Amino acid sequence: MGGGPTGVRQVREVWAKPPAQALVLRGLRCVMAPEPANAGGAADVWGPFDAALQRGTSVAWTGSDPGVLDALLRTVLGEMPVGQGEVEVCGRPLADWPLRELACRRAVLGPDEPGGEGLLVGVAAALGRVARWPDPGQEWIVRDALREAGLPQRTLERVGHLPPLERLQLRLARLMAQLWDHAHGLIVLNRALDVKALGGIEPVRELLQRLLAFARERGHAVVLVQPDVPQLMAQLERVWLIGPDGVQADLVSRVLPAAWLNDDITRLGSQLLRFG
Repeated sequence: MGGGPTGVRQVREVWAKPPAQALVLRGLRCVMAPEPANAGGAADVWGPFDAALQRGTSVAWTGSDPGVLDALLRTVLGEMPVGQGEVEVCGRPLADWPLRELACRRAVLGPDEPGGEGLLVGVAAALGRVARWPDPGQEWIVRDALREAGLPQRTLERVGHLPPLERLQLRLARLMAQLWDHAHGLIVLNRALDVKALGGIEPVRELLQRLLAFARERGHAVVLVQPDVPQLMAQLERVWLIGPDGVQADLVSRVLPAAWLNDDITRLGSQLLRFG
């Protein structure tokens, strides 16, 4: 397969000694301050969270309390301060990463937001390369990322003309372009796969498989937070059950009975705890 001077799947930088873990939670406590209307109330504190995600591994986070999931994710992404303990990303404490370097190691895809409708698809995908400037390989990397995401013929179309599924493909292409030439990074999907808006589970499953294949080739770890679609958990290697007191179970998804992955999320959580 063609592309850049060294081929589509060439990774320009491979660490001589990559870190064993892509993400480590060590005695982590998440603190959610009270709402302004309840300024005198006590903060919510969750944890401690202790867990490690090996490089190149994929995991789904789930749990019955969306507030706990949200607080943990925001803390791991640096959007909330660490109450206690430590978050380590790709071998370094999160607080020690310069933002530009972190953008070359970690990519985050959240819910789709309006904006950029007037941009050309190729330009929108190239936004994933901002932290790489100067970036002589940008043209072929963006082209190959669009192909990898299943959107090779749309480069000169406007983003606003794309249907919802192709907009997700574009966002995946931008994420792939961001991490294209680094190995052993971390990809976080935060409620980015809206099954109802995207035409059902099958097209979403196919796009998730494309991303997981991309991640495996480069040794990237993947965290999926999509608790409203438990069927997608089976596509990842592991399932972490997140509760107010920490990571309550870390299981291999392929050994879970299929019925659990289609069950109500609260019942799923209680079953995992009982049998995990």
